[in-house]
Amino acid sequence: MKKQDNTGLGLIKTTIERVQNDKSLFNSALNKLVNSSEEELGDFLKRKIAGTVKGNILRLISGGHVLTLKALNGQCLIYNSKKIFNSFIDSNFVNWNLNKTGVATPKTPVQVHKIVGDGTIMEIFSSMPGNWNQKWLSQNQVIDFCETLSDWLSQDHYSTLFLIKKDENKPIDEAKPQNNLVAVDVDVSSGGLHVDVRHLTNGSSWQGESRHRVVSPKLLTFLADNGELKPSILRLISNGQTLTLKALDGQRLIYNSKKTFKSYIDQNFVDWDLNKTGVATPETLVQVHEIVDNGTFIDIFSSIPGNWNQKWLSQNQVIDFCETLPDWLIQNRHATMFLVKKDENKSVDEDNPQENLVVVNVDVLSDGLYVRVSCLEHNLVWLGEYRNCVVSPQLIPLVS
Repeated sequence: MKKQDNTGLGLIKTTIERVQNDKSLFNSALNKLVNSSEEELGDFLKRKIAGTVKGNILRLISGGHVLTLKALNGQCLIYNSKKIFNSFIDSNFVNWNLNKTGVATPKTPVQVHKIVGDGTIMEIFSSMPGNWNQKWLSQNQVIDFCETLSDWLSQDHYSTLFLIKKDENKPIDEAKPQNNLVAVDVDVSSGGLHVDVRHLTNGSSWQGESRHRVVSPKLLTFLADNGELKPSILRLISNGQTLTLKALDGQRLIYNSKKTFKSYIDQNFVDWDLNKTGVATPETLVQVHEIVDNGTFIDIFSSIPGNWNQKWLSQNQVIDFCETLPDWLIQNRHATMFLVKKDENKSVDEDNPQENLVVVNVDVLSDGLYVRVSCLEHNLVWLGEYRNCVVSPQLIPLVS
């Protein structure tokens, strides 16, 4: 094979030779290249480095079906599940230190896609909506799927892929998902289920003409300002749990609740004139979401279903949640967020919610609860990898 000369003179010589061939597409490409701006050349090189963007790698095949994994404690691990994966279990579940206890997960809707275009594992999972923190299932959930929804596994020795964490107790770096994610490959063989584990960066191409499948969490979506459906910033974690705040008279206020918020109470509750008697509220069901993508307060609360007048809790209800449901407050100095009214006796303008809504953040510290208040329009971006939480009224029936 002739070695290509990539020196400056060599490239000029090759260019002249190719230009002399009038039938070559090179002439048109060269003309476009020399007339491109520096910015356009930069974009071209980025596309070159990243590789060709592949579309239509996946096609949803579970649309119209309700596929739900039950709430699980995270204790069941793939390598120990010899009765489920009775044909073969990859020893790399041990060699790669994946055989460690996972996290508890709520009842979770899932979806199944068929691979219809060629792609690597990274390309396949990249083509799904959402970020990397939204695409994984626990090992316990993979086992539950294989036990309870086995008809959705691809048959005839074709693969069904799942994304799992190497360590379920650690976050995923969105820029380097391979640091804490691997792919699990389940095959249905005559001897039973065969399970392998593969690196996310494995360069093998999976062929779209085969009948491979991919299982992932079914993401909630919200309607963006441009009319497009986008993956939610939030993931429901209280699904299957009944969290109820009792009927309250609205008299208790956060700034006066020193016994509940022992560590610190933000002076802005007074300075912003929030320390005023609220309204009575009936017994109220609430739900807890985990923040799984980056977003501002507006982004986060916009992704909750319903309008702004349906998303707030009274100060008395925030106090009641912290006193009666403290186990649902996020730990390790991360925040649990609530939306409250500046004046509970006034409605919220749906076009300008910031005029009568603020965000209350509660942190659990070693010396008690720490509470502060922030403007809804504050443009600080909360990172999904830290798993802060949001509490809001439960507006829609949960998946049964």
